[in-house]
Amino acid sequence: MKMKSISDILLYLALSACLMLLTACVKDQALSTVVAGNSTPTALGLNSTVVPQPAPVSTVELDVFSGLPNPVWSLSESEVASLVELCSRLEPTQNPGKMNDGLGYRGFIVHLVAPQSLAASTIHVFAGTVKIGTGAETIFYLDPHGQVERWLLDSAKPNISDELYTELSNEIQ
Repeated sequence: MKMKSISDILLYLALSACLMLLTACVKDQALSTVVAGNSTPTALGLNSTVVPQPAPVSTVELDVFSGLPNPVWSLSESEVASLVELCSRLEPTQNPGKMNDGLGYRGFIVHLVAPQSLAASTIHVFAGTVKIGTGAETIFYLDPHGQVERWLLDSAKPNISDELYTELSNEIQ
């Protein structure tokens, strides 16, 4: 039997390691391409998969239940744009208005995420008052005709029972 030199053994080990790594990458690539659905060729001719990040989601919570989870639903980008448009027409006020912290209907809480900047705001809407908090700043707005509250209630309709919708519709003036 012929004795191999150290350099032959090192070369063999290096090639084996490269082959195992390449095999693992190809298997991983095939799996991630199936999962992610989009791949692009790299300089070495291997495919590189970019896993898309989920889009930021703005949600609305109907603050109504005590002891049970409140209904929560997502807003589409067009719904976010409509809500922002409604809020932009409101007049700022120094009077925070009344906020219900007891039992029963306590308004809506919107967790708004701007798609481009990922800036987050929290909007509380109850009884003609819209409270918008962005970081350390909180601004109150008057919504005397309840347009924002009514719009949020309409967005809740597919996510709540007809009875709850009717009850809240009668309560929101």
